[in-house]
Amino acid sequence: MESFIFQQTRRGAVLTKCTRDTAYLTVPAEWNGQPVCEIGNYAFSGLSALRRVTLPESVDTIGNHAFYNCTSLEQLVLQRGLHSVGDGAFKNC
Repeated sequence: MESFIFQQTRRGAVLTKCTRDTAYLTVPAEWNGQPVCEIGNYAFSGLSALRRVTLPESVDTIGNHAFYNCTSLEQLVLQRGLHSVGDGAFKNC
């Protein structure tokens, strides 16, 4: 299983960090019974092996620099729920 660190908020769970640098990742729709609503600032930054990420429909926000320096990133699979993408989210991808 992927290594994700989450933080509980009033809205749901925020993915704050991915600790496994692998080519393909799927973010779970829930954590601790709460919907994963946000990809936090710098959550995937610097993962050089990362090529494809699939986000669940529950994610409505991608934080600032979330995928910063993911130099191999080729594909991000998004769902209809996404409403906001932060500053520099895909810088140096």
